[in-house]
Amino acid sequence: MFLCQYGSNMKLQRLQDAIARYAPHHAPAGTPTGVKLLGRAELPGWTFDLGGHGASNGERVCDIREIGGPGVWGALYEIDSALVIRADDRRSVLDTIEGHRRDKQERDVYRPTCVELLSEASRLHAWTFVCSATARRCPDDRSHRASLGYVKDVLDGAKAVGLPEDYRVLLKRACEAAVAGE
Repeated sequence: MFLCQYGSNMKLQRLQDAIARYAPHHAPAGTPTGVKLLGRAELPGWTFDLGGHGASNGERVCDIREIGGPGVWGALYEIDSALVIRADDRRSVLDTIEGHRRDKQERDVYRPTCVELLSEASRLHAWTFVCSATARRCPDDRSHRASLGYVKDVLDGAKAVGLPEDYRVLLKRACEAAVAGE
């Protein structure tokens, strides 16, 4: 299982395309590459934040923090676990997609984290990606803003997957602040 902090049919297709592109180099031979959107899920005790910074452009990206709070909602996907964590400790497909660099030759953006979440009133364990400490510090020469396209994807995805209305209002406020550089 994999929890994405936002999701939509468009995101599902992009995730499927990225997995198909990276699986030949970052998944053990024969690993199933199918992706199934299971629906929405809640991660209680965590807080959504747009305080991470991408490796390539320094723009702000989604993050979650385990600091208490109203909880984080997102899309729950079913994918083979070898796409998230490799038994041989090599870089996985999702490591590649999300910017986790086990070799540390480049700036690490996200790190995989196993979390307990609520989905359809049952508790499940799933993997998600949380910003690394390095990614939470914005490079001095880069933008301190999120791009309009990025926040549009976040908000459109939250609506498409059916995240609660009150949570989408919180997302919208966080996205507007991140676009403004606050």
